[in-house]
Amino acid sequence: MKNRRAPSCASSFNPWRLASVALAIGLLSACGGGGSAAPDVPKWPVSGITKGLPAGNSLVLQSNWGESLTVAADGPFAFSIPQPGGTAYVVSIKTGPEGFQCTVPNGLGTMPSAALDSLSVRCTVPGALPVGHWEQAVCSPTNAFGTTRKALRNLIYDARVDPSGVSYFASAALYANADCSGERQEFGAGKPLARSFVTARTHVTAKMTAYWGESNAGGMGIYDPLTTIMVRQDTQLCIFERIVITDFPDAASLEAQVSAAIADGKCYTAR
Repeated sequence: MKNRRAPSCASSFNPWRLASVALAIGLLSACGGGGSAAPDVPKWPVSGITKGLPAGNSLVLQSNWGESLTVAADGPFAFSIPQPGGTAYVVSIKTGPEGFQCTVPNGLGTMPSAALDSLSVRCTVPGALPVGHWEQAVCSPTNAFGTTRKALRNLIYDARVDPSGVSYFASAALYANADCSGERQEFGAGKPLARSFVTARTHVTAKMTAYWGESNAGGMGIYDPLTTIMVRQDTQLCIFERIVITDFPDAASLEAQVSAAIADGKCYTAR
């Protein structure tokens, strides 16, 4: 009887089958099978402060991530849905109190990789003389004031209406960078320049309210008093000093001046 050869493990080895199995495992891994989930993208809270909202009234903020937020009083507010760093954010007024204009001056930007807590909601009376704090839009280069700051925006502090007109303090916000970004220092916040504006007459159109009069810088210069026109158009406050009053007999005659000043960022908005 002939001896039977014992089956050999080596004889069952099929290199093509092994290659097929390896290829299948590779495809499974590439498709995510058996892999770990992608890490969560860090998200950050979004908040700010409201000023000028009349007592007993409310407004609704609308965000581009679909969240609406009702604000019922001056002070801090916060959205409930955090947002990823690096994404665009848009926060605007959905509805506001009757008889007031409310804006979000810095409601458009890119989320930092940190909490965004600097949103500003400001409400003012349309056409009225300025009350509170205002900031000019234009960013101007500077090396003044003995600092290393590169740029500034002009400010109006604590504007207050009185029977003759309005009093306020002039100042500036100085920035570390030429595009008005980076560290900010408010120059003259402790000792700002006192100013006043005395109204002589007013003219109102459907588009704007204009105030003619004189401004005074507390006797600080040879140009006091200055012939001045203050104009309110929507949320903008435009101030024209050293102006020939007779060139602008009514509000309609100021439209081109106001449009150019707004386009150049020389007008102010409440902050």
